[in-house]
Amino acid sequence: LNPGVYYVGKNIPAATYSVTGNGSIIASSAEKETKINEKLSPDIALEVQLFDNYIVKINTVTKFILKK
Repeated sequence: LNPGVYYVGKNIPAATYSVTGNGSIIASSAEKETKINEKLSPDIALEVQLFDNYIVKINTVTKFILKK
Protein backbone atom coordinates (compact mmCIF):
# COMPACT_ATOMS: atom_id res chain seq x y z
CA LEU A 1 0.00 0.00 0.00
CA ASN A 2 1.08 3.55 -0.61
CA PRO A 3 1.49 6.04 2.24
CA GLY A 4 -1.84 7.27 3.53
CA VAL A 5 -4.82 6.58 5.76
CA TYR A 6 -6.85 3.39 5.40
CA TYR A 7 -10.03 2.17 7.06
CA VAL A 8 -10.22 -1.48 8.09
CA GLY A 9 -13.40 -3.04 6.79
CA LYS A 10 -13.55 -0.50 3.97
CA ASN A 11 -10.07 -0.24 2.36
CA ILE A 12 -8.37 -3.20 4.09
CA PRO A 13 -10.10 -6.42 5.20
CA ALA A 14 -9.97 -7.17 8.93
CA ALA A 15 -7.35 -9.92 9.38
CA THR A 16 -3.85 -10.69 10.64
CA TYR A 17 -1.02 -9.52 8.39
CA SER A 18 2.76 -9.66 8.15
CA VAL A 19 3.80 -6.08 7.43
CA THR A 20 7.11 -4.76 6.08
CA GLY A 21 8.25 -1.31 5.04
CA ASN A 22 10.75 1.40 5.88
CA GLY A 23 8.69 3.75 8.06
CA SER A 24 5.93 3.34 10.61
CA ILE A 25 2.40 2.05 11.06
CA ILE A 26 -0.13 3.51 13.47
CA ALA A 27 -3.56 1.97 13.97
CA SER A 28 -6.27 3.37 16.17
CA SER A 29 -9.79 2.33 17.06
CA ALA A 30 -12.83 4.28 15.94
CA GLU A 31 -12.74 5.83 19.44
CA LYS A 32 -9.24 7.22 18.63
CA GLU A 33 -7.45 4.84 21.04
CA THR A 34 -4.01 3.89 19.67
CA LYS A 35 -3.77 0.12 19.19
CA ILE A 36 -0.57 -0.17 17.12
CA ASN A 37 2.36 2.26 16.93
CA GLU A 38 5.40 0.51 15.46
CA LYS A 39 8.42 1.21 13.31
CA LEU A 40 8.63 -1.02 10.26
CA SER A 41 11.60 -2.79 8.76
CA PRO A 42 11.99 -3.89 5.15
CA ASP A 43 13.81 -7.02 6.39
CA ILE A 44 11.78 -8.13 9.43
CA ALA A 45 8.03 -8.67 9.18
CA LEU A 46 5.82 -7.30 11.93
CA GLU A 47 2.67 -9.30 12.65
CA VAL A 48 -0.37 -7.09 13.18
CA GLN A 49 -4.01 -7.92 13.75
CA LEU A 50 -6.39 -5.37 12.26
CA PHE A 51 -10.02 -5.23 13.35
CA ASP A 52 -13.02 -3.63 11.64
CA ASN A 53 -13.23 0.15 12.12
CA TYR A 54 -9.50 0.56 12.88
CA ILE A 55 -7.92 3.59 11.18
CA VAL A 56 -4.46 2.72 9.82
CA LYS A 57 -1.86 5.37 8.96
CA ILE A 58 1.34 4.45 7.11
CA ASN A 59 4.06 6.88 6.06
CA THR A 60 5.88 4.68 3.55
CA VAL A 61 5.10 2.12 0.86
CA THR A 62 4.13 -0.87 2.99
CA LYS A 63 3.66 -4.52 2.09
CA PHE A 64 0.76 -6.32 3.79
CA ILE A 65 0.78 -10.13 3.50
CA LEU A 66 -2.34 -11.91 4.73
CA LYS A 67 -1.60 -14.56 7.38
CA LYS A 68 -3.53 -17.81 7.04
